Amino acid sequence: MEVELLDPSGEVDNCVRVARGEADFCLSRVAAYLAAAPVAARYVAVLVGRSPICAFVPASSAITRPDQLSGRRVGGGVWAMAEFVGAMSWLGLAPASVVPMSRTSGGGLLQEACAMLAAGRVEMVADFEDLLPRARRHSGMDLRSVPLGAEVYSSGLVAGDGVADELVGQVCAAVLAALERQRHDPALGLPELLAGSPRVVPADAIEGWQLVEPRIFAREQPGSMTKEGWAATLAYSGSALEPAAVWRQPAAPPVAGSREHRLRQSDALSKGRAAFMEAPG
Repeated sequence: MEVELLDPSGEVDNCVRVARGEADFCLSRVAAYLAAAPVAARYVAVLVGRSPICAFVPASSAITRPDQLSGRRVGGGVWAMAEFVGAMSWLGLAPASVVPMSRTSGGGLLQEACAMLAAGRVEMVADFEDLLPRARRHSGMDLRSVPLGAEVYSSGLVAGDGVADELVGQVCAAVLAALERQRHDPALGLPELLAGSPRVVPADAIEGWQLVEPRIFAREQPGSMTKEGWAATLAYSGSALEPAAVWRQPAAPPVAGSREHRLRQSDALSKGRAAFMEAPG
């Protein structure tokens, strides 16, 4: 499949650009999509089917379970903190004590939160589990993650409403095939990643993939969605939207590795042209 990768312009704006027809698809977290909604774009495949929000704690910490996070001092970036606080409420846990950051937007908030952890100003840092290797480097400490374990959709593939169902099916099949290949070869694509983001540490990228992989290849097949799953996700996110307003599944994605999947993958690689935008990591 011939694919044009466009420079991302921010998670929320990526969804807006897809809705305007400036791109056909983007990869987006549910929170970013909902911040842009309502837009003329829908999810066509859920790729991370469980929330990766967690707390990073020192390896020596006595905290091992989500219910032990209540009342603890926590720092983190605005997106991560919003989901962390929401997830604790969703799970019926008493809240943590949020320690304000120096600002509410901009880069470097994970670094700031990790410095606060190293200085003892907070007891944990809220963020997504695949960032654990980066948090270790920023804090200079041996850390581990305590996942909250919310069973809700986290991120996936968004398509503009004007994109034909046939192309949506081809792109979904190609993305699922790429994930399957990444599963068997975690270093796949590293040269391309480093060419575009030279500051990425290769070992961090591989470990980050290995941390998020179980949330992609879980009980449900990658790409699958249900009305009930979206209803739970929207309730978790505090959105008043109905499931029909956020998802579109022209045809059930084929099981990765099946004959149907291989045929569809082959067809996707031989025809069609899509425009992608990568969500920033």
